[in-house]
Amino acid sequence: MVELVSLAAGVTRGLLLYYFRTRENFFIEAARHYIRDSITDFGPGPSKPGETEWLENEVGHFLQMVRRDYLLVQSITVEMAGLEGQREVTNEINNFTAARVCTYFGVTPEHELLMGVLRAWGRACVDLALRGFKAPFVTEDQLKD
Repeated sequence: MVELVSLAAGVTRGLLLYYFRTRENFFIEAARHYIRDSITDFGPGPSKPGETEWLENEVGHFLQMVRRDYLLVQSITVEMAGLEGQREVTNEINNFTAARVCTYFGVTPEHELLMGVLRAWGRACVDLALRGFKAPFVTEDQLKD
């Protein structure tokens, strides 16, 4: 992957690694960039608590993202586990998801216990989507339910 990025950027592999210092740092920064781009793709939160149409669209968008970027999402959440900085990167998307769920239910994201539960729920949703798309007998509609 480092080689592909260096070719696309028009720089040498050595220069790319000099800038990032290690392959691991490069992967963490690439993951951080992907997560931040993904967050902006989701658009605004619900206009009012309990907006069912917004929630259905949000779940659909999330599943499309996981399906489209399956290998990248799997790499960030599974294969990069344990790399320094990986937890910080995944917490960024989990915090985003938890805050949006709070907005949907009309509660403030100030309660640390609630936010912890919602972050764990977000990680479970990613895991379920990855496993579901890997299983040929599970449909996207079943995952939405």
